[in-house]
Amino acid sequence: MMNKIKGYLNRGMFVIIGGFSVDTPVEWKWLSIKGVFNDVISLINILIGLGSVVAVAMIIVGGYTFIFSAGDPEKVEQGQKTLSGAIIGLVIVWIAGMLVKWLLEFIGYTG
Repeated sequence: MMNKIKGYLNRGMFVIIGGFSVDTPVEWKWLSIKGVFNDVISLINILIGLGSVVAVAMIIVGGYTFIFSAGDPEKVEQGQKTLSGAIIGLVIVWIAGMLVKWLLEFIGYTG
């Protein structure tokens, strides 16, 4: 059984994860530092996209809570907190992604 698994992994994995094709075993891709940097950039792009989708969903939820509060001060405050938290989170996600990409470029990664 282990030989079958090792044989499958040595042939390569043909999987699409988050729109990115994984077609070679990881150890082959990471023989150079450029391969590691490429995977880090891909992971960062996936996480930025996921964080952005979650933040936009929370902005929508906060907007609905605020709109349908019907003057209830607690719901108005809850909607405002949700909106401000989602917007702050979205900005943090984008800034963190830019900082990591800038750091990789600073240490010599050219893409």
